Amino acid sequence: MTPAIQRIAFLFLFSFSSYSFAGHPAADRMVDILEEGVRIINLSGATQKKAMCRFISKYVDHQTIATELLGSYNRGSDSSGVREFKREAESFMATKAFPKLQSLSGESGSFDVSDRVTNKPGGKYSVPVTIRTSKGKTYNGRAILNSSLDLVDVEYLGFSGVSYVGRDVRKEISKFDRTSAPVSNYLDDLRSSEDFIPCR
Repeated sequence: MTPAIQRIAFLFLFSFSSYSFAGHPAADRMVDILEEGVRIINLSGATQKKAMCRFISKYVDHQTIATELLGSYNRGSDSSGVREFKREAESFMATKAFPKLQSLSGESGSFDVSDRVTNKPGGKYSVPVTIRTSKGKTYNGRAILNSSLDLVDVEYLGFSGVSYVGRDVRKEISKFDRTSAPVSNYLDDLRSSEDFIPCR
């Protein structure tokens, strides 16, 4: 998956302006998620950052995603860092997503959510979503929701957005592998940035 595909996957969360009401509970939930994403795109500054934190808290299974992002670090010696990473999951996701959200400013288009929802292992649902941009491009992907209808992943061209981002996150953490607490030190470095968005 390339950075371009990663950005397309992001569009499925923060899409454009219209939708087709779907009927299946998971599809209806996805419509709610996309509508809120549209609203956030039209905000700015601190208000936009706070709205993004609320969005992640309300619609995203951030604990499950945080576990997926850490991969093998979940089983490492830095158990306190892993716990802290999961506690800060909303802040981490908001910080990483915000630059991509800003890049959507001024873009337009539409989205459709299909009611052809399929079941996945673990009680998850796969919801087809279509994005059409004002530049004439169409992207077909799938949003993955858990049994509580919280978002756990976005798939495009068969690639998992969470898996792709996880590889990047673990590569960033690996810069601290020579320390006794790589995850903790990674978090400290992230929180020291002026771009860090504290959701708690």
